[in-house]
Amino acid sequence: MVDVGLAAVAVTATLLVMNKDGCFHRRHLLAETRRHLALVQRGRRRDPGLDDRIVNEALAAHCTRYR
Repeated sequence: MVDVGLAAVAVTATLLVMNKDGCFHRRHLLAETRRHLALVQRGRRRDPGLDDRIVNEALAAHCTRYR
């Protein structure tokens, strides 16, 4: 079981540290989400659309452009 809210925080925090100008796109969040899930899930199957749910949560909660 993956906590979508916690994963969204982790992914957003990682991208904010990596990106100096503070501007990133959905595709950046999606790529980082998939890396995060690969690490957390360690090869186990994940629910279809889980990566999109995490990205949507991250955009809604932590990205002012999407509020």
